Amino acid sequence: MIYGPSKHNNYGSQSFPGIYDAAKMAKNVHTAESWSQIQHEVWRVSRVIRHASLALSGQLT
Repeated sequence: MIYGPSKHNNYGSQSFPGIYDAAKMAKNVHTAESWSQIQHEVWRVSRVIRHASLALSGQLT
């Protein structure tokens, strides 16, 4: 989710591949749904980072 392969990058891994792929798609199709997919991917990444932060600080039960 934070670093991995992208559908649109054949040369290696991409930082935030879900966001990158959603942005690439939104630029191509220009629909409201495609732009909201970017927002969803940002939410997913922020949720993972928040949970990792809570786990590392001992606050996640």
